[in-house]
Amino acid sequence: MKRLIPIILALVVLHFMSASVYADELPDVFALDREEQKKAFEKFKPLAEQGDAKAQYVFGLLHFGLEGMEYNKRKTEAYKWIRLAAEQGLVKAQFEVGMQYDLFSGGGLNNKEEAIKWYKLAAQQGHVIAPYKIGNIYISTVPVDFKEGIKWLKISAELGYATAQYRLGQLYASGKPYIQDYFVQDYKEAVKWFKMAARQKDVTGQVELGYMYLKGTGVRQDFKEAFKLFKLAAEQGALEAQYELGDAYYFGRGVTQDYKEAFKWIMESAEGGHAPAQLDLGIMYLKGKAITKNYKEAVKWLKKSADQMYSGARAQYYLGLLYEDGIGVTQDYEEAVKWFKMAVKYGHDQALESLGNMYLNGQGVLQDYQEAFKLFKNSAERGYVHGQGKLGFMYKEGKGVAQDYKEAVKWLKLAAEQGLNIAQSSLAFLYIDGKGVLQNYIQAHKWSNIAGAAGNKNALELRELIEQKMTSDQIAEAQKLARKWMEEHGEK
Repeated sequence: MKRLIPIILALVVLHFMSASVYADELPDVFALDREEQKKAFEKFKPLAEQGDAKAQYVFGLLHFGLEGMEYNKRKTEAYKWIRLAAEQGLVKAQFEVGMQYDLFSGGGLNNKEEAIKWYKLAAQQGHVIAPYKIGNIYISTVPVDFKEGIKWLKISAELGYATAQYRLGQLYASGKPYIQDYFVQDYKEAVKWFKMAARQKDVTGQVELGYMYLKGTGVRQDFKEAFKLFKLAAEQGALEAQYELGDAYYFGRGVTQDYKEAFKWIMESAEGGHAPAQLDLGIMYLKGKAITKNYKEAVKWLKKSADQMYSGARAQYYLGLLYEDGIGVTQDYEEAVKWFKMAVKYGHDQALESLGNMYLNGQGVLQDYQEAFKLFKNSAERGYVHGQGKLGFMYKEGKGVAQDYKEAVKWLKLAAEQGLNIAQSSLAFLYIDGKGVLQNYIQAHKWSNIAGAAGNKNALELRELIEQKMTSDQIAEAQKLARKWMEEHGEK
């Protein structure tokens, strides 16, 4: 029996050497269940101790899933065996050691120079991902070396690694100044690399190339091609692509308009947690676009988007409006103020004016004209027409600021020229009274006429009163000016 043991062991060793240890693809130890890992651990241990590089590598990986040993000790043992394999020239082990120095910390790890050393050893043996890792270190680690980084990324990309191809496309497409320190932004070059990644069914490559076709950046604008690429990525589960696909169906961009399909894809993206899709879904429920109005569902999805602090703060702004008016929720001015403040914090221009209204009227906050003025001014200076109108009103009435008719005229005129009805009628009054501007019945008639044509009955009554003080020639001139303005602004 004793004579049979070495023979049996030899057969076991031969089995593992032929079946897995020396196969081109080493076994995926993380795909094994706990029991299988234990068996593999016992079988690979003697091979590793005998100095077999591949066995050492697998044995090292098996330590990560080993039970009954403290994690840091397991990790130390794992790295020890993997490094032994790497020192014998096993390419996968060299790459793994590079990863350890690159990504982890503690125990002397997190050393970029050591990471590059081991990645380069793996790259010299043809490892496809190692050059990409080297390139990323040079590009993202201070001191940055773009020349060296791009060189290594290109090596990986030319070997066919899709992530490197995508990364190169991203760098060439970026307009960030620190990138341009090394090479000029080149959209055509970006398209080239995105195409290479997309051909390999790389989701990020498909999405970015889709955007290039959607915007006509570096390539002729082609909505159908953009739709095709977004669809490929969406079917692989890319949330951003699902959202863009829904958007394309909604607007009929590159495909026949189909609200049902739009809703389906936007819903799928929203359920996956994509904040822009959640926002759009909330607005769709709010406005009854493509689906039946449902204010409670609108609030639900807007809150999901708002909780992610989605850039633009539109979800927070809409929630503020809903709480202000009691739509889909119990009216709650304090809650409205809360959401408006969040939207303001994240740069939403309209929320500035809405929050200003709350301070102006003392809704959800103590009435504070100075705070209202400050918010209206901020909104107005950002170009928001309603903010400009409100700022003109504050100067006209002297609320929160010293009364100043010239400033009132300035801001009301800006808003009036953009079609704000209430600003047009207010401006007409100032022209009648000659406050902040020379008295001018022709201009007063013009602006009251324009405001009246948009449905402002008070402005029409004002126009009739002004006509009593005007000659027929003045009225004709005012009407001519009003017609000209409405033609230029697309109004009848």
